Amino acid sequence: WNDISIGIYNAKLVSATIHYNYGVESTEPSTEPTDVVGPTRPSEPSTEPSSSEIDSYLTYTISNGEAIITDCDESISGDITIPSTLGVYPVTAIGYGAFYNCDSIYSITIPSTIKTIEGSAFGYCGNLTHVIIENGIEEIGHDAFAGCVKLNSIELPNSVTKLENSIFYGCSALTSIDIPDAVTYIGDYAFAGSTALEQVVIQEGLESIGEGAFEDCSNLVSFTIPKSVVSI
Repeated sequence: WNDISIGIYNAKLVSATIHYNYGVESTEPSTEPTDVVGPTRPSEPSTEPSSSEIDSYLTYTISNGEAIITDCDESISGDITIPSTLGVYPVTAIGYGAFYNCDSIYSITIPSTIKTIEGSAFGYCGNLTHVIIENGIEEIGHDAFAGCVKLNSIELPNSVTKLENSIFYGCSALTSIDIPDAVTYIGDYAFAGSTALEQVVIQEGLESIGEGAFEDCSNLVSFTIPKSVVSI
């Protein structure tokens, strides 16, 4: 205290009482600048689950070191990319009825590792609108997309050689289809009941068109059958 002087006579301070105010906020306005944070815009929700999330919905078996998807929880939803691997195993096939009646799927992307899509694999997925199949698929089974009433777009790769019976049966929103030149066979009732179908492009190389392949395609006025076709 001897180092503190007060008063006009520069007398030395010998004692002092200091009062503290605990928990009392100052009523004086602060002159310090503050950061003003405005309302933040919420991020757009993604409709595409992560790959780990998708894996958790799938049931699969292992055969000869390869994974075959056999079933899927029907609660799966959004825009789905089928995984190219499950665990350490390449996914090479989607089994019979694996995604049957999964009504909350909007789009499907199928990777090039998959060689086979078995019958009814995506049958009656009522809200499925768009399908991309990467080059590598060799076989798409019967009724694979039958009853997908909102399907309006599908991209078939050149690796496909057959379109089996009723593959797109009742796809009443499908407006056009471009059939790759590697396809040699269109099965019975393949596009039957596709009432919105207006355009079909068939490449040279097709050999056989099955019974009723385009039955009840009421908006399909005409299409060209290539000279390679020997059986209708």
